[in-house]
Amino acid sequence: MKTSSLSLGSALLLAACFSPTGSGDPTGAAETAGPGGEPTSATGESSATTETTTVATVGTSDAPPTTGPTVTSDASTGTVSTSGEPRTEDDCECTSNSDCEPPLTCEKGQCVGCLDDSSCDGGVCDPVDHVCRKCIEHSECSEGACELDDGVCFPPGLTTRAYVDPNEACAEQPCTPDLPCCSIGEALVNNIGSEYLVVQLAPGIYPSVVNLPEDGRKVALLGNLDTVFTVDSGGNAVVQLGVGGVDTQIDSELYVAGVVVSGGQGDSAFRCSSAATLWLDDVQILGYGGRALASSRCDVTLRRSVLRWNTTSIVADTTSVLALENVMLAHTGTGAALEVGGSSTMRLLYTTIADSSKHAFGLLACNDTNSLFTVRNSVLVSDLVGETVSCSATQYDVADSVVSTEQLGINGDQLLVLDPSAVPSQFVNWADANLHVVPGGAFTDRAIWKSTHPRTDIDGDPRPTVDGTVDVAGADRPAG
Repeated sequence: MKTSSLSLGSALLLAACFSPTGSGDPTGAAETAGPGGEPTSATGESSATTETTTVATVGTSDAPPTTGPTVTSDASTGTVSTSGEPRTEDDCECTSNSDCEPPLTCEKGQCVGCLDDSSCDGGVCDPVDHVCRKCIEHSECSEGACELDDGVCFPPGLTTRAYVDPNEACAEQPCTPDLPCCSIGEALVNNIGSEYLVVQLAPGIYPSVVNLPEDGRKVALLGNLDTVFTVDSGGNAVVQLGVGGVDTQIDSELYVAGVVVSGGQGDSAFRCSSAATLWLDDVQILGYGGRALASSRCDVTLRRSVLRWNTTSIVADTTSVLALENVMLAHTGTGAALEVGGSSTMRLLYTTIADSSKHAFGLLACNDTNSLFTVRNSVLVSDLVGETVSCSATQYDVADSVVSTEQLGINGDQLLVLDPSAVPSQFVNWADANLHVVPGGAFTDRAIWKSTHPRTDIDGDPRPTVDGTVDVAGADRPAG
């Protein structure tokens, strides 16, 4: 997914406003990666200064190109221009819409790009910069859901809302706020003809599996951390997108936010099979007796989420693309914390992966020679003295991060290779798989924040917002 940089969008808005010829293009904007900066291999230049306890190495940078008009600025005059010709900010003042170059409008004496979402063609009007941009959170959209992979809100007039309360008796309810359905399955069946469906989940225990096998649907399941799935799913997943066990590709998208999978057992907590997009925000998967997350021929994104005490962690196969941002994964079970195969790709940004399973190759595993890991501003550590990674050096690109094996320290900038014996002391409670970190620990100043990166950590605590500023690696940025 790609979104426009707000700072650049604001500059382009000003440039269009200053143009006296009416030839400026106020819609051009550079494309950058990620909602708030989702994990990509393109993360900008890293500092070449490396200080490690075991090995110091220097790698390469992979900054993405930008598109659209080139914006130039002159700090001494306070001017911004797309043509190189100086302008003054006074040119952007207005008394009516006629003073502004279309499609700009006059608001409180200034020409602005938008006043509300109605002029943003599915996007949202930024309340500060007054420029249209892509949605990056469900809460920004009037219908309560965003196609986060594209940054477009679920469309008003075409979106159906359904309400589910597992505490209600099942009696063929219409899934309204006053008469909610008793299960998510009932809500999906009752609205089988809805291309866009938002399902609001009341607090409670959800004991049934959820399956979205139909083609061409966009569904958002929105709960809170009192929305708990406890399911013995057998050979199925607790939440499945796609036709399980059948190699039939569907073009459907499932967005899940604010739910907990606690206990239970089966194939997977979440599985995406031959579908378009599975997107998980603010999810916890705790103590599940199976895979926490499995993907095959899917694009999967996981943000601001916690996985711990599960039998197996994350498995990606058959050309899947997984992106993890602000994720804590405490691996204590079988296999590897991250397992990739079938020419799949995993991208980690501000993510903490910690292996305390005490068995070999418990951190990363590659099941073929074509799969790739890209890691930025993250922590990948194990307390095991021994081999923890079963991938070749050409299969991972790690920079601005902390690792516990020299095997991962050969390709990246700004890396710290931490001795395994020092790993447990970096965390608040290693024995309890609590991956919040102690202030002033070894992860400090190992990350480099970029404008495409998230502005907060997993708990909503702010990160630096100046491009190139050093930061704490991993999902947690402790106070102080």
